[in-house]
Amino acid sequence: ILMFDSLNGRTCLHYAAYYGHSECLQAILSAAQSTPVADSWGFARFVNVRDGKGATPLHLAARQRRPECVRILLDSGSLACASTSGYG
Repeated sequence: ILMFDSLNGRTCLHYAAYYGHSECLQAILSAAQSTPVADSWGFARFVNVRDGKGATPLHLAARQRRPECVRILLDSGSLACASTSGYG
């Protein structure tokens, strides 16, 4: 779950949000809550992790117009006020 790709610095959460795979997104978030990720890395930190350009999964879902993914991420604690530092 915490693996980052070397090209964009994105996690599986970023890709699920970007491509609108809401069921996959939900499965990733459920797994993150019930695995050591929640304890060692922190669930809120995982949900709001930034890619190499500063975008969170919520930014990507919103930019790609994926309303179901946006809702899932907001319900899971994504920060709607997070800045992208000039991304897109």
